[in-house]
Amino acid sequence: MKFGVSPFAIWRNVGTDPSGSDTQGGVETYDDLYADTRMWVRRGWIDDLAPQVYWNIGFEVADYANLTRWWSRVTKGTGVQLLIGQAVYKVGLAGQPEQWQQADELSKHVRFNRTRRSAGFPVHGDLWYADTGVRANELGAIDLVTDRHYQRPALQPVSRFVPGTAPATAAALRDKRHGSTVSLSCRGGAAAYAVYRFPSPRAITPCSRRDAGHLVDTFRRTPGQPGQRWSGTVRPGRKATYVVTALSRAHRESPD
Repeated sequence: MKFGVSPFAIWRNVGTDPSGSDTQGGVETYDDLYADTRMWVRRGWIDDLAPQVYWNIGFEVADYANLTRWWSRVTKGTGVQLLIGQAVYKVGLAGQPEQWQQADELSKHVRFNRTRRSAGFPVHGDLWYADTGVRANELGAIDLVTDRHYQRPALQPVSRFVPGTAPATAAALRDKRHGSTVSLSCRGGAAAYAVYRFPSPRAITPCSRRDAGHLVDTFRRTPGQPGQRWSGTVRPGRKATYVVTALSRAHRESPD
């Protein structure tokens, strides 16, 4: 089992503690909520942490960028996965700062997180609060985030705290093509499967397998059925080579 917590984002302000974040928030989880969230990370008591960084970039009291930098430093090297809580509910909401009246505020957050990750400070993903806000899609903000940042599928990150091994390779792989439609079938007892597409067999190398650009889909195993099926499309006149890998419940992937 994986255990995570989504706390108020400010552990302590730097004015209270030199180790705190560059914020001026009135609530500090350590002093006011009796929750030493930084200690939970440092002692490895949790698998992932999703601080509620529910402010915009440039907010004077609690800048989204400053808080995300601080948490990425706290979690670096601990093995605790950092997920940033995103305030979808604030988009287009009356009374919020002007940044929340812009459709691209959330998109800027994701871009900042990925820049931080590229610099070696892991930000493993985002949690979107709340589901009603995601479905409401105020100002088209979620559409913008999807178009700019989530056009392709991805595998969930593996937590080092969750034990387990990778499943056996998917067996008896078969494929059929009818026009632009491709159907794959395989057998195995894995929890899920990942489908990669390459232009030719020669393009399949250890390095290319790690290129997420080749991942086209993932699908869960259908319980009670020995054979698992997947369908996709290929451009007319194009050839493609597919690789199917098996995934465990803890998201560990088979070698091939």
